[in-house]
Amino acid sequence: MFSNWFKKSPQRVYAPPAPKRPADRRAATMTLKGKPAPLTERIKADIRNQICSLTDVPKHEQKFMVSEATISIQSGGDLHRFVWAFVEIGIEKSRAVSLADGINRRASAMQNVERQLALGIKEAIWQHSGLQCFSGELPETEVTALASSHKHADGHRFRLDTGLLVGGRLTFPGLQWGCKCLQKPLIPGIDE
Repeated sequence: MFSNWFKKSPQRVYAPPAPKRPADRRAATMTLKGKPAPLTERIKADIRNQICSLTDVPKHEQKFMVSEATISIQSGGDLHRFVWAFVEIGIEKSRAVSLADGINRRASAMQNVERQLALGIKEAIWQHSGLQCFSGELPETEVTALASSHKHADGHRFRLDTGLLVGGRLTFPGLQWGCKCLQKPLIPGIDE
């Protein structure tokens, strides 16, 4: 009866996939490693809010998922690790891919805006990816309205400190769930 009280839960350890063999055995492989982009407290708080708002993630697994998300995003968007973490807590793989991709895209969009502001870039141009934004979770009428508003925003200039009014709300490319839009920064003195 008391033996189960002192059992520790097994430690979860991520094992990255084995590297793939080059196409030609004589070809050299090269690994480039850059300094990981630090996540600001604002981005960490957003990741925490995104994960805690998911009904798929049980409350007792939220701390683990926030930790794995942070590690994944800091290492340049390691979606394999992020998907592994979702599957590890019992989420179906296809759903895990969707969740990891959505949270990663949002964090990347926030990182891009913060980096560009730090470099003194104040404006950007919204670029529609040409792909369908928004699918899956939202009702079809809402998907159509949001997708058309994102398509209409293509080519519009916006300030990086405020965003662009799209579909009735201020946002940035890639910030909304399912958005695949990009931004082209306008470098002062060059793109004016």
